Amino acid sequence: MTLDQLEMLEAVLKAGSFKAAAKMLNKSQPSISVGIKKIEEEFGVQLFSRDAYRPQLTDQGRVLYKAGLDVLQSMRTFECKAKELASGIEPTVIISIDPLVNFSALRGSLTQIINGQTSTELVFQERILNENEQAVLSGKADIGIGIISPSQNDLEWQYISEETLVPSIAKTWVRGSELNSEFLGKIPRIVVENQDEHHMPSKRCLVSSHHQKEQFILAGFGWGRIRKSFFNKNKTKLSLIDPQVTPYLQLRMAIFKHKLKPLGPTSQRLWHDLLEASQAN
Repeated sequence: MTLDQLEMLEAVLKAGSFKAAAKMLNKSQPSISVGIKKIEEEFGVQLFSRDAYRPQLTDQGRVLYKAGLDVLQSMRTFECKAKELASGIEPTVIISIDPLVNFSALRGSLTQIINGQTSTELVFQERILNENEQAVLSGKADIGIGIISPSQNDLEWQYISEETLVPSIAKTWVRGSELNSEFLGKIPRIVVENQDEHHMPSKRCLVSSHHQKEQFILAGFGWGRIRKSFFNKNKTKLSLIDPQVTPYLQLRMAIFKHKLKPLGPTSQRLWHDLLEASQAN
């Protein structure tokens, strides 16, 4: 049995058919069938049920498939580590980061890299919500810091902090008014452009960043969710909106990288420093 044959087995299960697996691996459909048959003949087992319309593993097939995935993952991890060791110092490391991240837990690690002797240039790119996750998956960034989907299997990640967003409005709006849904519907909701907001009122004002959003709300242009830490610093000018009207939002921030994308020496050092900093907190 070869790694190529294991990849064929994996592709059939992921793609849902021999034809789709052939397209995924850029091979012919007969070659996929032959590869699966060779595994069955070599070990004297039947991997797939002959009764199902789509490829469906037998009990024996499920056991071998799980073991095969472990072998493939070990090989891919080996390849990834080998490439990391063989790579030279990278000229640039791109970090995609959510502006809501609390930097206090990461300051030491980032300062060491920024002030270090390496010639690598650090580039920080601001993205919101799952844009950071997509930037790492697509190769546009080496490391991401922000919100991540817990079910994401292609990323290695570690939680670093939580951020609470609280619905707030400038006190200039509040005088004698009850902050209910009807009242808020008459006031612009300040929203970061491209941000996914559910139950959005028709009256809204789009801004380009979270920083701008907070400043607009503080200045009295409208209402919206802001960082609890920002509210606490400006609570003499801001009022909280009852969470029963608009609920608070808890965001768990994480650092993450692609499991199979090799990191250069500087990226690797930064990654391990960030992991240690997050575990220390």
